[in-house]
Amino acid sequence: MSILDELAKDDSKWRMIALKICGNKSLADDLVQEAYLSVMDKKEVKCSYMYRTILNKFLNHTKENEQINIDDLSNLQSNDDKFEPDDEDLKILNRFRKINWRQQDLISESYDKSLRQIEESFPMINYAYAYRQIKEGTEIVLADDIYKYKNTRCKR
Repeated sequence: MSILDELAKDDSKWRMIALKICGNKSLADDLVQEAYLSVMDKKEVKCSYMYRTILNKFLNHTKENEQINIDDLSNLQSNDDKFEPDDEDLKILNRFRKINWRQQDLISESYDKSLRQIEESFPMINYAYAYRQIKEGTEIVLADDIYKYKNTRCKR
């Protein structure tokens, strides 16, 4: 399987990331296509590398077209408030709402913190307990799709 086949599995994710970066759907599609061309000779591409490639393509595009000043990029606003979940996302969100509040909090904390940092933030919770609660909660939330997230360094 080629690297492009692997990347194509997450095509909608790359296009969403590009859309968040540039705010223009047609430009986002172009950025993703250019990123694919840039990485097609690589043997392995991690999520962070693909994200950075898309961002660099956008920066190059803005420099060439001088549409915006690169210094203005610090003022970009997130499009996260425009998130509209599809049916699959709604199933995951509903399963997340059904797990206990402790697991919800620990899963949310695990996106920004390591287990050691969680242990330091919550003195009543130790490392092993946090690990078990996150693991059990994640298995419930992801259900049959848990296999997609095993042994991956990329948060989806």
